[in-house]
Amino acid sequence: MRRFAGACRFVYNKALALHKARYEQGEKKHGYAGLCQLLTDWRSKP
Repeated sequence: MRRFAGACRFVYNKALALHKARYEQGEKKHGYAGLCQLLTDWRSKP
């Protein structure tokens, strides 16, 4: 259960950092489909 919670926290924090960076650059945030695509990319990388 801790491992699952840690993975969820990691994904949440990574997506939050991405949203913050895009906001600071004046770009739109990713929608649900965009984040799903990114999650697939994140899973394939170590």
